[in-house]
Amino acid sequence: MSAFSRSLSSKRKVMVGCTRL
Repeated sequence: MSAFSRSLSSKRKVMVGCTRL
C-alpha cells in the first residue's frame, strides 16, 4: 500500500506542476 500511496502522490505532484505551468 505504501508504494501505491507514493505513486499517487507522485502523479498528483506532476498534475499540479502541469497546471502551474
